[in-house]
Amino acid sequence: MTLRRYDILANFALTLEWFVRAQAGTTGLSAAKIVSTSTATLTGTTITAEGCDVGIYVAPTTSSVIIKGVTVTGANDHGIFVQDASHITIETSKVEGNGLAPTPSINENKAIELVGTSNAMVVHDTVTGNVGGGVGGVTATA
Repeated sequence: MTLRRYDILANFALTLEWFVRAQAGTTGLSAAKIVSTSTATLTGTTITAEGCDVGIYVAPTTSSVIIKGVTVTGANDHGIFVQDASHITIETSKVEGNGLAPTPSINENKAIELVGTSNAMVVHDTVTGNVGGGVGGVTATA
């Protein structure tokens, strides 16, 4: 069997997609980028999240995370999803073209979604072309 260049590229793309998709905690969603360590900084990069439910997922119990100057596009649901974290800063980032293929079980698809998160700042960001709207926040209740 002779593999053509197209076949090799198609197989590479499938393999690459497998590496890019990761489970976003226990949410059942996939993410292009997961931040799971405290004091992490993500700056000046582009996250193309096509084929993933979430662009950037900030995992529970993380704190002092900075997302600055990042562009997030193409997620099925949220561009940036922060869950049960604290002291999070999202600034001067672009979150655009997300929420295009929503997961039916998610009630709202925001470009930036903060759930159960305390002491967060979302400042000077540009949010455009996201199907579900801009920034959302949900307080965790016991």
